[in-house]
Amino acid sequence: MGKTLLSHIDRPNKAVFVLLLLLVGFLAGCGSLSQKLQESQCDYITGDPAIIWQICQRELKKRGFELDRVDRRSGTIETFPLTSRQWFEFWRQDVVGEAALMESSLHTVRRIVSVQLQPAEGNRSRLQCQVAVERLSASRPSAGGLTRAEDIFSDMISGSPALGPQGRGDYRQRQWVPLGRDLSLEKAIMTSISRVLPKLPEFTGKNT
Repeated sequence: MGKTLLSHIDRPNKAVFVLLLLLVGFLAGCGSLSQKLQESQCDYITGDPAIIWQICQRELKKRGFELDRVDRRSGTIETFPLTSRQWFEFWRQDVVGEAALMESSLHTVRRIVSVQLQPAEGNRSRLQCQVAVERLSASRPSAGGLTRAEDIFSDMISGSPALGPQGRGDYRQRQWVPLGRDLSLEKAIMTSISRVLPKLPEFTGKNT
């Protein structure tokens, strides 16, 4: 009488039981990653559109993304899928936030960035950024893109390889499951571009 549920479980199974409880709690929080705001990050920037265009490309390359499509006429920049940073890759800048980092550390996750630069009124440009997040899965996708506990153990045991631009033709039989948009990374990219532009000589009027 008075014994807890854990007291009826032997020591080896108790460790597994506690681990599963921790995973359930973590997954409940990670589910919000696929439910982030679906509106694109948008900003209006004053200055030479040609300079802004170059700065956008520089920002994406700085974060490790390889440019796939650069169409100046339509104002579109798209990147190849980039396998996202894991917890030990502290030097990389393609993942923002603890929940996103934990997700990409437990699974093979990739991100694809799309930037739109369109003319606006006056000497301004409308800058828009979207980041799509996908997870590699050998099993059926879960409803709403949520992570399942069995998928975690499946990915950890199989040792899913990191797929970047150099490996985008591999593992075609496996499925990339959409997780939604990465609002945090979108905001970080937009903020970086906005901070860099005013410091350029073309914007300040100073000569280097």
